[in-house]
Amino acid sequence: MGSVRLIDCAQINVSGWDPEGWLVLAPVFDELPMERWLSWAGSVARLQVAILPQGWLRGVTPGQGPAAVKQRLGLHQVLTLANQLRVRLRCVCLSESELEPGAIAALRPSVEILAVTRGAKGAEVFRGDRRLLVDAAPVSTQDATGAGDAFGGALVAALASDVELERAIRLATAAAGLTTERCGAHALDPFRLVALAESVPLVDAPGA
Repeated sequence: MGSVRLIDCAQINVSGWDPEGWLVLAPVFDELPMERWLSWAGSVARLQVAILPQGWLRGVTPGQGPAAVKQRLGLHQVLTLANQLRVRLRCVCLSESELEPGAIAALRPSVEILAVTRGAKGAEVFRGDRRLLVDAAPVSTQDATGAGDAFGGALVAALASDVELERAIRLATAAAGLTTERCGAHALDPFRLVALAESVPLVDAPGA
C-alpha cells in the first residue's frame, strides 16, 4: 500500500490522488459530507472505497460529540446513494449492533467484502457466495473499546496491501484482540500481531 493521506474531511481536495487507490470513509458523527465524497468516488472508475461506520450509525446521547449533530445518513441511504452513483464498495465493516433487519441480504449484492464484528463471538465475513466465520483472538481482555474499529482498520489496510482475504481477516482479528489487552489507545507489537494471527481459527460456514 502507498502512503496514507490525512485530509480535511470537510473539503474534497484530491490533487495527486492515486486513481487506483483506496478511499476509506470512517465518520464518527457527521463530519463527512457523505454525498459529496461518494459523488466524487463515483467519478473515479478504479477507485476502491471502504466504509467503516463503527460508531457512526449509533445514537448520540446528550453530552456526546459536537454540540449540534446533524441528521446523518442511515446505512440504507448510503447504500442507495452509492448504487445510484455507481460507487464500487470494496469493503464495508460494521458491528452487529448496527445491523438493521435484512441489512446483510441488502448489502451483499453491492459490497464485495462485508464484515460484521460480533464482539467476543468474533466476526463473520461475506464475499460472493462465501461466508467466513472467525473466532475472537485468544487474549486476556481488559477493555473492549475500539476493538471493532481496530478490526475494520486492519482489515482494510491488509486488503489495500494485496493480502489475501483469509490472512487479512486473521490479521484484523489479531489486531482487535491486542487492542483489548490494555485500556486506552496504544500501539500494537507487530511481531505479536503476526504470531497471534497465525493462531486465529477461520472456517468456511455452510449456508452462505
